[in-house]
Amino acid sequence: MFAWLLHAGPGWFIVGELVWCAVIIGVVTMLPGVLSLLVAVAVSIGHTYGALTWIITVVPILGLYPVFGLFGLAPIVQTAIYLRRHRRDAHGVPATRT
Repeated sequence: MFAWLLHAGPGWFIVGELVWCAVIIGVVTMLPGVLSLLVAVAVSIGHTYGALTWIITVVPILGLYPVFGLFGLAPIVQTAIYLRRHRRDAHGVPATRT
């Protein structure tokens, strides 16, 4: 779908990306707790895989190291962000020290 939008023109591609972002943000914000985290991580892993399909062909000398790094890092970062927000909301205090 996005390849077709990109062939139609950069404006259509940007509109398609904005609609996609709005749908994902809407779904994640409407789902409760852990389910929203699962959807966010699944979308993140899917986009990471999509990016890696062309990173490996553009920079083949790096091999699979970017794959392992991004696949390992993306869910960890998203889970940390979720837990930080959840902890702050549950206790009513910031999760970090100021």
